[in-house]
Order: sequence, then C-alpha cells, then structure tokens
Amino acid sequence: ITYLPIGQYRFHSSPDGIALLEDTERGRIILVDLQGQDQPILLNEEVSTWHWEKTGDRLAFTDGFDLEIYTRSSHTTQTLTRQSEQIGGLLWYPLGAALIYASGESLVLTELDSRDGHETVELTSGELQSFWTGADGEFLYVQGVFNEQKGIFSRRLQK
Repeated sequence: ITYLPIGQYRFHSSPDGIALLEDTERGRIILVDLQGQDQPILLNEEVSTWHWEKTGDRLAFTDGFDLEIYTRSSHTTQTLTRQSEQIGGLLWYPLGAALIYASGESLVLTELDSRDGHETVELTSGELQSFWTGADGEFLYVQGVFNEQKGIFSRRLQK
C-alpha cells in the first residue's frame, strides 16, 4: 500500500478502512488509507496521546503541548489549542462535540461548537493519574489525589 520510514511500528484500533500505526521509537503516529488511494498516508505526526471520536470521523491528538483534531471526511487538521503546560491525556466526551483533556493539574472540557468560539471549562484540579467517562456521559471519573485524599472520584456532567 505504501512505504514507511524505518521504525518500530505497532498497530492500534482505528475505524474501518484506516490503519493507525505508532512508531514507538520516534513518538509518531501514521494514518494509512487502506482503500488504495494515490496518497495513502493521511497523517504523519509527532504524538504523545490520541483518541478517536465514537463515529470514527475525528481523531484528537497531542504532542504534549498542541491539541489538534484530524477530520477524516474532509482530510483536514485543526489546531484546537496550544498550551504551555503539558497535556497529559485526552478523550472525547461521548455525548457531543467536546474534548476532555488534562492540562497540568487541571481537567478541562472544550466544546467544539465554534459558533461563538470554543467554550472551555475547568472541570477539576488536583494530582491526576487517569480519567474516563461512562458511556452515557453522565459522570466523569478521576483517579488521583484531591484535598490530600487518594482515590477514584466522580463528578456529574449531566443532569
């Protein structure tokens, strides 16, 4: 299908018709179109973490400081934000066009509806280890240390 630079590659889950390869030596991901296009490499970026939207059309990714979104249907990449504090993790909110990401010791939600600019809300802050949402999007779960207590905490996101 295509030639890749020399590296140590690992396959990761991706939508139908796409291969997502991680070059573990160089901290890069490569998206390859498996449909036999003239330009099969769709994306070749330095990335520390990434997450596919549920529909498989958008891939959010970061190199640690830039947060970007690749849209498969339009083959475009948009920079959502650039941070001076390192972005440690990210995930798509399951009920709409929003991303949740760790920036320094804060968890931030950014709505991607750009009619009036991207709305950004700090959800919580503390010593974060990991975070996730339930499939229904009602709660955000965070593992970490908050107010000197270590554990798994929840925050309601939907009424």
